[in-house]
Order: sequence, then structure tokens, then C-alpha cells
Amino acid sequence: MASLSKSYRPIRRDIAFGATCQKCNRVLRSHTAYILYGEDDGEQTFGPSCAKKVLNEAGISALKSVPDYTAAITSPDDDESLEEDEARQQGAREPVHREPAASDQQEIRYLLLRQRVLQHIPGASYQPLEKYVLQYDQGGTLSPAAVRHVGNIMRKHDGGRYGMRSLLTVHAYDAALAYSLSISRLKNNKFLNDIHAYLHRHLRLTPKQIDAADKDLPNGVSLDHAGFYVPERPSDE
Repeated sequence: MASLSKSYRPIRRDIAFGATCQKCNRVLRSHTAYILYGEDDGEQTFGPSCAKKVLNEAGISALKSVPDYTAAITSPDDDESLEEDEARQQGAREPVHREPAASDQQEIRYLLLRQRVLQHIPGASYQPLEKYVLQYDQGGTLSPAAVRHVGNIMRKHDGGRYGMRSLLTVHAYDAALAYSLSISRLKNNKFLNDIHAYLHRHLRLTPKQIDAADKDLPNGVSLDHAGFYVPERPSDE
């Protein structure tokens, strides 16, 4: 395995079907990973414990508050969580709980979900948000005005097609279908390809499509399809 960059910063926690940890080279059974950015090797996938081993103290602290896009997936753990590891090291009887997220964390999570994580799905992004992504990329934070605007958009869509929960579910099924279609025996499966295209067009799946998509999930993995936005009438599509 190639040598790792000596300077990493945490970017996000994300779904990563079939990925391996770049430090220990083990397959991530959870199909989720901490995504760290290295100056020499770009974005790389790590399990929870290995992520801590390659980060400095500031990076480890930041790891606890990176945007998390894994809410719609349930899967086996790769190793102990960050909180369990802290508790064990401190000899604590109870898990150490995360510090409350900064007041702008949900807005940043929503912003990056629409404009970066789902940017390959044209209907998921929203052009007025792009200027805030550029602001975030340049300074790693958002101005108070940007937080207010993103927050207003996020709250406006809560419970709808562009709500946080629904888009996180879209992300989970998009990743799962892409993984299934990467498997040789399923690559040319017209039904799965049609389901994937439907998801990109409508940002949701029908119950029949959900059942089909769920059949090829890795062992122990389940997705929260209840998060999908459901239109009141079929004509709302």
C-alpha cells in the first residue's frame, strides 16, 4: 500500500460501499467511512479508530463535528466508535457523549449535501446556494447572513422533497444502487438501471423499486426508506 500523507484534515462521514480503510487496509464492514483529505493523496476512507491515528489533536477534535451523511444506513460497526474509544481510554463506565454541534453545523451539512454530495444529480442542487459553497471552500465557515439564508431554505423544505431527511435517503439509495450496478452480474440489469434513473429524476422511489434495490444490499445493511418524501398525489411528481 502506498505511504499515507502526513497531513490530513477531516471532511465528512459518508457512505462508502465496498471501501477499505487506507491505514489498515481492512474492508469497512459498515460501508461507511470517515473521509479525510490529505495534501498528497486527496480524499481517503478510514475507519473510526484509524482516522484518529492519522490526525493531529485538532483534527481529532474536528472529527466529532464533521458533516455526517450516513443517517439513512444501518450496518455492522467496523470498530468501536469515537465515543467508546474515548470512554475506554479514560476508564469511564458510560460512553462519552459528543459535544453539542456548533450552531451552523446543520446549515453546513445541508448546504454540502445539496451542492457537493448530490451534485451529480441535477435536480438536487440549488443554484442560489452555490455562492455559499464557494464561501465555505475558501474559509471553512459561513457568514452569519449565509447561515440565515441556508437555514431558511433548509427549514422551508423540511418534510418535503428537498428536506434533509429525504435527501439523505436519496443519497443512501443512490450509493447502494451504484454499488449494486458495479457488480459484474448486475451491471447490465435494466430494471436496476431504470430504478437508478428514476431516483435521479424524482428524488424518491416507489415501494416496488425500494424492494428491488434492497435485495442486493450487502449482508447486515439496511436503508431507511421511510425518509423518502411521498407526494400527496401522483400528479405532484
